[in-house]
Amino acid sequence: DGDYLSEDYVAMLDYYKNLVKDEKCIQIFTNETAIPYLLKKPTCSKFYLMWVSVPDKNQKLFVEELEITKPKFILFDSEKDIYRDTHARLPMVLDFINTNYSFHSKFKSWTFVKLN
Repeated sequence: DGDYLSEDYVAMLDYYKNLVKDEKCIQIFTNETAIPYLLKKPTCSKFYLMWVSVPDKNQKLFVEELEITKPKFILFDSEKDIYRDTHARLPMVLDFINTNYSFHSKFKSWTFVKLN
């Protein structure tokens, strides 16, 4: 996989892998759907593709799943995400994350949050 990724992505994946090494699952809030595959970890919710999460019904389900699985870290933002629209398109999920998570770190173009 590394043959097809930029050095920044490889470095971020190494960083993220270390961050979640003891976690059973990961959660992203970006449109970079290959990240769970590349980290060889399942997602903490069925909502890893943000486009299908937009309807209010799906946002409520997304939040319910996050409440149950409580991922310790979430990949919250990415300057590499070509759409970079999840914060505007998923206001209920954004509100949940902002209420229950705090800034953890910024690694190159990616921002991570941690469960409070």
